[in-house]
Amino acid sequence: MIPRNSSGIIETGFMKKNGETAGISAGLFVLLYVLVACCVVWFGARKSFNSRTKDELGKLSRIKYLEFESNLSTELKLAVQMAKSPLISRYMENPGDALLAEDAQKEIHSYQEQFKGKNSFSIAEADLLYYSDGKYLYTLDRNDPANSWFDSCLALKDDYTFIVSYDIALKKTMLWVDAIVRNASGRGIGLIGTGVNLSDFVDQIYRDFDAGKTLYFYNTDKEVTGAPDTSLLEKHASVLDLLPELASSEMFPRQPLSFATGKGVYMLYPVPSVNWTMVIFVPFTFREFLSHALIPLAAVVLIAAVLLVALMFHRLLNPLAAVRRTVEGIAGGNADLTQRLEVSGKTTLKVIPAIISGFNAFISKLQEIISNLKQSKAGLLGSESKLQACIQDTVSAIGQIHTTISDMSRTITEQSGNVEKTVSSVQEISGGIGTLNRMIDSQSGSVEEASSAVEQMMGSIGSVNDSVKKLSASFELLEKDTSAGMARQQEVNNRIVQIRSQSDMLQSANSIISNIAEQTNLLAMNAAIEAAHAGEAGKGFSVVADEIRKLSETSSSQSKTIGEQLNTIQESIAGIASASESSQAVFTSLSEGIRSTDGIVRQITSSMDEQTEGSRMIGKALSALKSSSAEVQSASREMDESNRNILSAVQYLQASTQSIRSGMDGMNSSARRIGETGTALAEISDEMSGSIKEISGEIDLFKV
Repeated sequence: MIPRNSSGIIETGFMKKNGETAGISAGLFVLLYVLVACCVVWFGARKSFNSRTKDELGKLSRIKYLEFESNLSTELKLAVQMAKSPLISRYMENPGDALLAEDAQKEIHSYQEQFKGKNSFSIAEADLLYYSDGKYLYTLDRNDPANSWFDSCLALKDDYTFIVSYDIALKKTMLWVDAIVRNASGRGIGLIGTGVNLSDFVDQIYRDFDAGKTLYFYNTDKEVTGAPDTSLLEKHASVLDLLPELASSEMFPRQPLSFATGKGVYMLYPVPSVNWTMVIFVPFTFREFLSHALIPLAAVVLIAAVLLVALMFHRLLNPLAAVRRTVEGIAGGNADLTQRLEVSGKTTLKVIPAIISGFNAFISKLQEIISNLKQSKAGLLGSESKLQACIQDTVSAIGQIHTTISDMSRTITEQSGNVEKTVSSVQEISGGIGTLNRMIDSQSGSVEEASSAVEQMMGSIGSVNDSVKKLSASFELLEKDTSAGMARQQEVNNRIVQIRSQSDMLQSANSIISNIAEQTNLLAMNAAIEAAHAGEAGKGFSVVADEIRKLSETSSSQSKTIGEQLNTIQESIAGIASASESSQAVFTSLSEGIRSTDGIVRQITSSMDEQTEGSRMIGKALSALKSSSAEVQSASREMDESNRNILSAVQYLQASTQSIRSGMDGMNSSARRIGETGTALAEISDEMSGSIKEISGEIDLFKV
């Protein structure tokens, strides 16, 4: 049995030892444990950090080295390959050969395009002309001590040499690769190479580099040659100023070297291709400590928490056991809410009296609530019955509303379909009216054009009539002139016939004269013969006979000339006669053509008169058609305007119908949700009724 006083309050006794001293001792023990554990965790985390970071830096430095070397080795191999070209070697031996020089420069240019820096230079020992990107810059003075590098490079056994320099103006670190060109015997005869922008390679390395790590490149003079901050390169900063802990290690190892210091872990990686060393530094920070010591710290905290919980549990066990017994008594005492807990004696923890006071306050409040619930139980039962009746009426009304809304929604859907059809029909009518308007406009334009064309045609017909009349008058005059020409031509023909006859007579007379001259010549010959027979007596007669012979010969010659001229004249007369006959035939044909043409012109005049009358009739018809087209066009525009008003009204009706339809859909959806809510309320009401009955039974169990 649990002891009680006269007022029914339970009395509990607690431990009266001096627990505060024990609590302090336990706290110091836990604190000491935590300090020792933290030291162990710190050293373990640092060792783990050093080991893991060295492995990571070894892989990282290897990757960065390979990135740098892969980019650089491509440029170096390409420069060496260019130096070993047979064509370039022959050019270096004979730079004065123009054709060979042209081919070599083309090959050098093709190599230049493959270099990332798109640049190249060359210098032959034979002429010492320095070319950059195919262009002549200067002639090397071999006697100048500043140019001794040229002979030094030619004397090298290696395939190439290089010089690294930082260009302050360009803010770039350049690697100048000098590849040695050799002849067949292996002697250096020139240099050829390119400038490699090392800053681009270094920038690629820094592009995806972790900001928590530090990476530098430095040369054998311990000057920084690669860094994110280019001002370090301009100032020729020493890597020891940035990482002073490097002074305690081997700064130029031949193999990758890693070591740890108080501040972090270093990785040194040699880059022999440019005589550089790459250093990566990772500091040991609190974040790194947490990342390596999180699990050990968690274990320490967990163990410390377990110890503290064990101590607290031990301190709380006895008081809480008394509380547990009291609560079990209340729970098993037929729900008696009149019981209370009382704290007697001194407790080691002040939280226990607060818990007991809170528990008593809770029981008091619970007793008050149960009392109020018992008083409200009867009213709640009556309200529950009324609520069920109201919910049933609401569910019924919601069903009717839902049915009405569904009917209205179907009606509006049908109306919306009819409106859609009406809109489509009106739009088709509008399209047809638009087409009709365009056709009417086109027809009106065509009528106007036709009217203008007819008017122009009438004017043209008038002009043609005038021209035809003038042409007819001209043809009449031409016919008269042609008749007169034919008469004159006939007279010419007659005269030509007379001349031809008289020419024949002249030819006959000339023949007679020719015969007389021949006979006279014959007589003169006979007289000369007789005079010769007469001797001295016939000399005078011989002179006369000779003169007669000469006159006969002259007459014969002139007769021949006259005969030839008469033949020529007869041929001309014959040609004139033929031409005259042809002219007579042409005049005859021309006269007939003029008569025929005059008849055609008279027919054209008659047809043009008929066409003029027809054009006048067409002009009148087109004027009437033009007036009708204007009236039709006006009516069509009025019909189009009316159709647009109808279409606007129908579209407004369509939009209103769609809005109503959307509203009805929303109302239908809302009514459906209200119906579902009403059904759910009915179910909730039934459940609530059962719950009220159960609560009522449970409330009756409490003693207040």
